[in-house]
Amino acid sequence: MGVVELCCLANSRKLQGRCVAGIDFAHGRWVRPVSRLENRILTYRHYQLPPPLWETKVFDQVRIELETPCPECHHPEDCYVGSASWELQQRPSTPEELRALHDRLQPFLTRGEYLFGTPEDRISFESFKIAPALASLVLARVEQLWFKTTDHDGKRKNRVHFLYNGHPYNLSLTDPAWEQKLALMPQAHYPAVKLDIPADAEIWITFSLGEPYQGECYKLAATVMVWSADHNQPGGMIF
Repeated sequence: MGVVELCCLANSRKLQGRCVAGIDFAHGRWVRPVSRLENRILTYRHYQLPPPLWETKVFDQVRIELETPCPECHHPEDCYVGSASWELQQRPSTPEELRALHDRLQPFLTRGEYLFGTPEDRISFESFKIAPALASLVLARVEQLWFKTTDHDGKRKNRVHFLYNGHPYNLSLTDPAWEQKLALMPQAHYPAVKLDIPADAEIWITFSLGEPYQGECYKLAATVMVWSADHNQPGGMIF
């Protein structure tokens, strides 16, 4: 496939590694670079950048070498990543750059009635064997966001509750930046305002379908983005 320039919209936890995905503006498509490791996870060596940048972050525009498409029935966007180091092309930081990126991403917001076509939090893997998924990555604007944190068997579990197109969802959170923030807080329910997210902020989430687990592909909140004037959050921005 050669080299593509990708706008990173997810660098999320996946088992013992990461799932990185973003928009290839040149071709107007989602791309998920994957490795040949078990479950196609990426390790730090895949998505690292030279110091002092260290690693690919949400909103970074990076040049990535891709070898060949390797779609699966539940993950049509997968492409094997090449061995070349990733190169940062741009890391938006000024209000003007961030506004421009916000506007450029608007056409990629999903307009479907439901996330991945259903109101549930999962989709049967068997259904994808019959009719392959059209997408396993979507970007959506949500409302009435709140977080739930619980401790189970010594591990912190985080979920996000929200409305999309008026429909309620309750999904697992795999965004490392928000996980780090919530790890410092007692287990509880946290409305967005309790996490210093302004009431007038736009909340966008990159959603991903997970790998099959007990016959189901769960919908995951891979990256939570906050777009607000004079405000900064993990995975967010300042206007």
